[in-house]
Amino acid sequence: MLVALTAGGCGQDPVKVQSPELTSSAREVCDRLVPALPDRVDGADRRETTQPALTAAWGDPPLVLRCGVTRPADLSPTSEILEVEGVEWFLVESGAGYTFTTVGRTAHVELTVPAEVDRSEATAPLVDLAAAVAGHDPPEEP
Repeated sequence: MLVALTAGGCGQDPVKVQSPELTSSAREVCDRLVPALPDRVDGADRRETTQPALTAAWGDPPLVLRCGVTRPADLSPTSEILEVEGVEWFLVESGAGYTFTTVGRTAHVELTVPAEVDRSEATAPLVDLAAAVAGHDPPEEP
């Protein structure tokens, strides 16, 4: 559990998030998905963002989700993919933390987990997001 990420959304400034440029099919998915995201992710309360139609955030430091991002440049047919509750994610690690992006779905959904989170716990938020992603972002058509 991410104990450090339990701050509530009351009284906090909105999380600054850059909105992705997306296709019309991704926009339709995001319009359904973002409102369906849970109020709590890995014990952290949902917070306001500067782009609420396409983004979400939880906790402090925030976990940040963006819906409709572009396909990760490093993703290849031989990339390692994590499957969590039926949703496949591609992971990119950096000094800033961990960026998970869904693959094989109509709209790529990106979750950034801050570096303060231990690597062994970085995938925990994906469990809470899986039902919403699977239920509102259909698999890509071949």
